[in-house]
Parts: sequence; C-alpha cells; structure tokens
Amino acid sequence: MFANYLKVTLRNIVSDKLSSTINILGLSLGIACCILLSMFVRDETSFDEFHENLDRIYRLNLDLAMQPGDTMRLATTPLPAIPYLTETFDQIESGTRLSYFRDVVKRDKIISRETLTFLDEDFFDIFSFKILHGDPNPLSDPSNVVLTQTAAEKYFGSDTPIGKNLSIKLQSEFHIFTVSAIIEPPPSNSSIKYNIILNTSRLNDVHRDYNDMFMTDWTGTDVASYLFFADGADPSVFGSRLNSFVSQFTDTTFYRYSIQSLSDIHLGSPKAWTIESTSNRKYSYILSLIAAAVLLIACFNFTNLAIARSSSRAREIGIRKSIGANRSDLIYQFLGEAIIMAFIATLIGVVLAELSLPVFNRLTAKHLSILHSSGITTIIILFGIASISGVLAGIYPALIISRLKPVEILRNRLKIGGDNLITGGFIVLQFAISIVLITSTLVMTRQISYMKNRDLGFNEEQLLSIVVNTPNADLIFERLKTETEKIPSIISVSKTDASIAGSYTSICSHSEVGEISKEVYMYRIDPDFMKTIGAEMVEGRFFSREMPSDVTAAVVNERYVAEFELEDPIGKQVDNCINDEQLRIIGVVKDFHFLSMRWSIKPMVLYLRGPSPTRYFYARISPDNMSATINDLKSTWNKIAPDVPFDYFFIDEYFEHCYFKEERWTAIIRYSALFTAAIACLGLFGLAALATRRRAREISIRMVHGAGTWQIIGLFNRKIVIMILIASIPAIPVAYIILSGWLESFAYRVGVSADNFILAFLTILLLAVVTVSIQTIRAAMSNPAEVLRNE
Repeated sequence: MFANYLKVTLRNIVSDKLSSTINILGLSLGIACCILLSMFVRDETSFDEFHENLDRIYRLNLDLAMQPGDTMRLATTPLPAIPYLTETFDQIESGTRLSYFRDVVKRDKIISRETLTFLDEDFFDIFSFKILHGDPNPLSDPSNVVLTQTAAEKYFGSDTPIGKNLSIKLQSEFHIFTVSAIIEPPPSNSSIKYNIILNTSRLNDVHRDYNDMFMTDWTGTDVASYLFFADGADPSVFGSRLNSFVSQFTDTTFYRYSIQSLSDIHLGSPKAWTIESTSNRKYSYILSLIAAAVLLIACFNFTNLAIARSSSRAREIGIRKSIGANRSDLIYQFLGEAIIMAFIATLIGVVLAELSLPVFNRLTAKHLSILHSSGITTIIILFGIASISGVLAGIYPALIISRLKPVEILRNRLKIGGDNLITGGFIVLQFAISIVLITSTLVMTRQISYMKNRDLGFNEEQLLSIVVNTPNADLIFERLKTETEKIPSIISVSKTDASIAGSYTSICSHSEVGEISKEVYMYRIDPDFMKTIGAEMVEGRFFSREMPSDVTAAVVNERYVAEFELEDPIGKQVDNCINDEQLRIIGVVKDFHFLSMRWSIKPMVLYLRGPSPTRYFYARISPDNMSATINDLKSTWNKIAPDVPFDYFFIDEYFEHCYFKEERWTAIIRYSALFTAAIACLGLFGLAALATRRRAREISIRMVHGAGTWQIIGLFNRKIVIMILIASIPAIPVAYIILSGWLESFAYRVGVSADNFILAFLTILLLAVVTVSIQTIRAAMSNPAEVLRNE
C-alpha cells in the first residue's frame, strides 16, 4: 500500500512540476524557519538543565525598598548570608557563593586583564561542572586556582599546568597561585560563566580596605548566593519564613530576601546586578508563536494548492470510486501523499536550516547545531514536524476530495478548486500574520534607531575609556596626564571611580524632601571631567583646580534638581553617603545618559574627594588618524604602567553594544517576516498559476471582446486587495497590543504610529499584486485563438 502511495505521489509531482515545486519549496521554507526558531527557543528554555540536582538549587535574592512603590530587585546578597543559613537550617544541605572581579593575570611575558570568578569549595559538589584534570576538591586551599582549558593554553601553552604557578593581582599586589585543576568550560546554555576560578576567601584581598568587616557585613551586596536544599526539603516553606530568620541581622522592612529556582533564573523576572546570563521569557513565547505561525502558513499554502489542484484529479477520483474504492481509501491515499511530500519538504528544510545555521548563529550569538549531542531527540522532533505538517496540510483536501460523487465528476458537473471560504480564510490569515511581523520589524527598528541616535547629553564620539583597577591609579593618572600633554592629538584626559558607560560605585538613598527617599548615583571625578566628556553646565559652575574649597562641593544634574524640587539649588547641601560629609552644590550639569536608554536618567551627584578608588580614565582624542593616536597612547601607557594592561574601549561602542539584544530580536523578527512573506507570496503565485490555467478560456473571451492587459490584471487582483484589507482589520490591533507592551520596557520610546501600519500594509499589497500580476500578464499575453481552439 505504501509503495503504491509513494508511486502515485512521485507521479503527481512529476506531472505537475510547477505546483509540486511551489508546494514542497513553500513547506520546506516554513519547516526550515520553524527548525531554526525552535532550536533557539529550546536553547533558551534549556538553560542549566544539565545540572543533576537542578530542582534543589535556588538563588538567594534581595529586594531593597528604596521608597514607597519603588523596589530595587537585586540578584546579589551579603557575604555572610550563606554561612549563616547553611549552618542554622537542616533543610539546607550546603550553599555556595559566586562573585566576579577583573584584575591582572601574569605569567612570564604574558600579561592580561581577566575576569576572575570567586567560588566556595562546595560549588563543585552542588553544580555539575566537570573537573577534567587535577584535584577533585580544587578550592580546598585558598592559594589554588582552577583554569578552563582555554585559560590554561593561553598562559601555559601546550605544557601541563597542574602544579605550576600563576601570578594574579588582587587590588594592590600580585599573589602566587598554584593551578590545582583544569575544568571543562561552561556549556553555552549555562547561566554561570567562568574562566579563572579562585576561592571566595580571597575576596578579602580584593576588598582589604574593609578588613574583616567585608566578610561579615550584612548590608553588602557583593555575591550571588546559592542554596542547595536537602533531598525532600520544601523550598517554598523555607522561603516564606526566610525574612524572619535574618531579621536579627538586618532591617527586613528595607532588606527583603527571597529565593528563586536556578531553572527560573535565565528567563525569570529581571534582577539588577545579576551576574548570570539572562534573557526574557516573553521573547521565547513570541518566537514560539512565530515558529508555529510560519509553519501553519506553509501548511495553509499546501492545503490551498491541494484544493486548487483537485479539479485536475477529479476524473481520477471518479474512476477510482466507480471501480470500488471507498472514501477511507481515498482519504488514506491523499493524506499519505501529503505526508510523503511533507517528509520530502522536511528533508529539504533540514538542509536549508543547516545551510542557514552559520548566519543564524552569528545573528543570535549562539552555537546551535541541528544534530548535536541530542541527535536522537532532534530526529524524533523532525519526524514529528514532518508528520504534523503532512496531516495539517493534507487532512482538509483529503476530506474534500474524497467525498466527491463519481456521477457528478464524470458528467463534469463539479466546480472545485476555485474560490471558497476556507481558501480565502487561509489567505487572509497569512496576510494578517505578515502585516503583524512587518509592522513589528518597522517599530522595533525605529526604536533601536531612536535609542542609538538620541542625544546622550555629552559627546560620546572619540571618547576613549581606559579600565584601570589598581591602588596607585591616581599616581598613574598624574603621570599619564603629564605625558599626554606632549601628544597634540589627545585633547583632554580625566578620571572617575565608575564608568559613565553603564557602571556606578554607589547609590545613595537621599531624603531631602519630607519622608520620600530617592536613589542618587554618586560619581567621584576630577576637575577636567566636564571638558573631557563634553557635557554642558546649565547653572552655576564646575569644579576648578584653583578653588581648593571645591573638595567639599558638589555638582548635580537637572534630574536631581527636579526630583528634590530645588527651586534655587546653588548653595544647598547634599549628603555624601560615601564618607558621610555634607557637600555644597556649586553647579547644575545638563542631564546626560550614563546608563542605557532603556532606563530614565537618574539623579546624580558629582564630587571630588572620597574613599572610592579611581577605576576609569578618559581620553578625548582628535578624530584625525585615531589609530596612530591610540598607538601613541598605548606606548605611553606601557612606559608609565608596564604591569597594568592597556585595557580600553570607546564610549560610543559601549552604547552601541547596549542594544545588542534588541537588535538581535529585531533581526530575528525581520527574517521571520521575510520568511512569512516569501511563503505567502509563493503560495499566492501557485494559486494564481492554477487560477489563470483554469480561467484561460474566460481570459481569452474577455480579450476577444476588447479587454486589455491592465483590465485582466485588475480582475485577478481585485479580490487580493480586498483580502489584504480584511487581513489588516485584526492585524492592526494585535500588532498594536504586542508592540505597546514591548515598548513599555523602555523609558524613552517611539510611538506605534499609523505610518508603520500603512507601510506594512503597502508592502504586503505590493508583494501580493506583483506576485499575482506575473502570472496574470503571462495569461493575458497568450494568443486567444490558440486557447479557444483547444476548448
């Protein structure tokens, strides 16, 4: 039976090459798109699933009640929380802490700034990261260091690193560490990343200014803390009672603790200061819907073309029924043909997806593979996609065609394969989905362009930032300032304790207005800061080296003045929470963005004196021959600070990178819209080809009676235009609701204006009209005499 179905299917494919090619190609494109999007969603939703005890691992979170209705949700907690909880409560089997810090690593002539990961020794008992070589308990000695294979090859080449030494700088001095183990790199779907690992106790060397207070301070937010619950323990019960446990150490009206499952971290609710790889669950839902929509559109096309082709197979059906074939046999035959064609399309779709993977991986910044470690699972999924696609695409035509009556068929009394409600409904749905995706692409592209081109409030062009994290940073800066005065292409240099590109050292809670507490971002800078970054003053003056009293002064931004309702800010007092001193406001700077455009500008205080160490230098350089200037700056740096890597970035590049995730999602939506429109137009092309073939006599008669080519084109496009108009009715509100929700996450955003919908509508209209017109023009240009002679 199967052999017969296969033979008939192949015969039908060969006999009608155009329709078969369009059918298979359209379904192949839909399946390829579905495969790629499904792989992405699967990767997003599978984060951390490789841990054997995933359901027992929870992260400790902290909510800070900054003011009524304003809570800062943190993924970091105080250092003493884990030791206290693991020692006090039986339901917690163990716990571990994780923290990151960037500093210099050196061996022989190799010197580089690296991200160091600090972990407790229980980490390897809780998480399922494999130690490849060396000590199975590699962090038992605080002088040990654990490396990934990549880090080992970087510093030791092909030599075996186990037992060898590596110099790592922690704040003011280098420390000698012994390589105790080589660990496998974290999988791509791990929310925890690492490269060079040290024991958490070495954070004392990083924060030695705090002495022993650092390890016991319950007001800090320095580490990510993970709890490993005992087998059978109920984390929800512990979580509901958590704050009563820690109330003896901290004010739980301001500090509120909660726990979050490790499986929920990557796609869970966003947290500030998160140190894991995170994403947004909404995007996975949206992509899942798009994948399903694209596949359904391909199936709709298959169904429409199968119905449209049914007239050419009517005589075959009549003969089969007249010689004894029953309806179930015909249903199995046509459904079997659809499934066979779906399998052929799936094979082609897999090839298309595989060919597209390099581009898709670059687009998504992932390392996806169709046949990776879960090859059997992938094959089962592909088998399921082919079967479902075949059933979805073939069930309706099979039911319609199989119920035809032999007498009516053989007497040519049937009119099948023409216009009907189901076919029209499928076409309208395709256009509606295409309009939603194209509108989404337009709005998302405009939003990203708006954020990238909006005035930041300072001149980010040719502004170079040097990362420096060493106790003698101020001395290095003075030397750098002296040396750069000799380089004409370096216009100005400055320094801060935190980067104006997305970082900060302190957030104070000020209460100058009644009982309301507000977040204030504090930056320690130098008098050349304003000149270097190119910001503007709107009131008062900036700091001056000729004014020694400015060490007790402050400059605030416009948002600070507005938030605290200061009618005459000059001369008012500001609390410096860094060293508990009062600062006098001497000027107001124009608001500028020091965080991503996703967030509104925050109240900010600039000051000169404080214990917060210098971490960033800035250099305003001339746009002429920038590469030569950077080389000169690097040579100067290596001369004055040979033990500190020249680690730099451009501020404008940082803000460009801020919107990488948004650009990635926009590109995915854009390509999905392209796939959808292409599949829809492909199906429309096939339907138009069958329609012009079926209506060839009508077209010829119209042309004999004087109808022109444009009239024929109008005749065939009239219903298409009506369908697109109908499709826009549900598409516009759906797109508006989706995009309005997406835009709400941005403090500065464009609106969902009517021109986006109009442009999407016109785009689909143009594609559809051109697609139909290609076939119509071909029919209209045929010789009526030849057509009518054959009737």
